[in-house]
Amino acid sequence: MTNTDRSKFIFPVGYHKFHKKQVFNFQLNRWYSLGYARFEDIKEVSHKVKSFKDWKTEMVKLAEKAESENRLMNAAFYYRASEFYMLQDNFEKKQMYNKFIDLFYKAFKNDNIEQFEVPYKEAFLPAMKVSPKGDKKKGIIVMHGGFDSFIEEFYSWIRYFSDHGYEVIAFEG
Repeated sequence: MTNTDRSKFIFPVGYHKFHKKQVFNFQLNRWYSLGYARFEDIKEVSHKVKSFKDWKTEMVKLAEKAESENRLMNAAFYYRASEFYMLQDNFEKKQMYNKFIDLFYKAFKNDNIEQFEVPYKEAFLPAMKVSPKGDKKKGIIVMHGGFDSFIEEFYSWIRYFSDHGYEVIAFEG
């Protein structure tokens, strides 16, 4: 997907044996099945990962390569993957998250993504809204992920529903 394409997500069908360890295999399938990772990238990195440290190192390398090739969406999600197994007190976790968010919104800068915050106790929940094109709206879909996800991860689904006439509101929860 180039940076000007919209809604050209491919949702691969099936579950692949990218890695012999399920803890890594599940995450590799996660990024691939949502349409954010290229098959050849995932296959390449899967053979290099032997530990959580390798995971971070190899996913960052993959992100940097994708970014250098102007594949911002791929780069964004490879940075997201790199920080997935990092502990909260790891100073690099926030850096990788910030790269993910920065590249995500650059990759989709031409899409109609409205970001806002939902007040919650003494803080807020990040949220986004994507409206369908035109005047005819079929309805509203509300989406939220689990404790280990970000709303940006569901953008491929959000865009799909929006392109089919639904307004979609998503929040982290």
